[in-house]
Amino acid sequence: METQIKTSGFKYVRQQSIKVIATMPCPLKVPFRELFNAFIENYNTNNPYHTIFCPDQNDCTNPEFDKLLLHAAYEDELPDIYLTSNYNILFDKSFYAKFVKTGILSGYIDESKQAYIPEPILNAFRQHNIGCLAFSSWGVAQDYSVSEIRKKPGSWAEILEPDFLNQITVHGCHGKAGSTGLLLFLQQQCGDDAIARFARNVIDMRHFALIIKRMDSMDDMRTALNVLPDVAASHIPSWKSVERLRFAEGCPLNPMILMVKKNKLDTCRPILDFFHGSSFKRMLQSNGYLMPAELSWSNNYILPDFARFAANGFALISSEIEKIYQSNLRHEEIDKRLK
Repeated sequence: METQIKTSGFKYVRQQSIKVIATMPCPLKVPFRELFNAFIENYNTNNPYHTIFCPDQNDCTNPEFDKLLLHAAYEDELPDIYLTSNYNILFDKSFYAKFVKTGILSGYIDESKQAYIPEPILNAFRQHNIGCLAFSSWGVAQDYSVSEIRKKPGSWAEILEPDFLNQITVHGCHGKAGSTGLLLFLQQQCGDDAIARFARNVIDMRHFALIIKRMDSMDDMRTALNVLPDVAASHIPSWKSVERLRFAEGCPLNPMILMVKKNKLDTCRPILDFFHGSSFKRMLQSNGYLMPAELSWSNNYILPDFARFAANGFALISSEIEKIYQSNLRHEEIDKRLK
């Protein structure tokens, strides 16, 4: 069935099925799959004529899901529920105009959770018809086993200074690709030249698992500062001599976005209730995502500019940001560490 999904979308899925696409960040893929598959199995056993269909990320990769969604021309080619931590589909100019702005896909925010979200952030979600289930962020983890560092940074602006040259490793799942959300946050909080200054201080880009393995070890490649999403930093063992720093400028807010077909809201209710239930909440919490009621909003979380995404398209903005980042990375120095 997953092969047919790649080539024909939901054409071969039973019309009565509740169709779900969920694209999880790397650390969440396995726990999400195990928990949701158990729910689906139980639900489908008790509802054989109205089953849930959710293709596995191991069978359909994120790029394949993206291709499927971007090629959708009609409502019946969309999932009934779309859960993602990425902006690239929802803020694709064509997709946004066709399915999000028109309300065919509706941003879902549980009514009982809305009171916990600061009004400016909640308004941004409402104005652009984007839903959210939970939130994560990016931060800096300082490895105190590295003695070369002269001082502890007190702000995002400080880690852009020459004092931290060669002291920064950044999480990256795809080679040297940057995180648009993080880079936009730095630009917004620290000025137009922030991305270039940050890139020049970066000496390594690695998957979070290797970064954590290096922390508080004898590995010569470890660095004092490690810039990681919370979903990755949540896996740092407590016994390691590492501190997760928080800065006054705040930190980028990464929502787990939840979209539902407007005309399928009642049909999808059992899944939405499951996503907001205690077992799903615990799974998210253990992997760096918090529900609105659990988030410490005093940390000054900064949401990206949705209006800019909607007006220009996320792909264009991401491409422009990435171009600045790549042109300022010291590729020769970084490549030496990859050998």
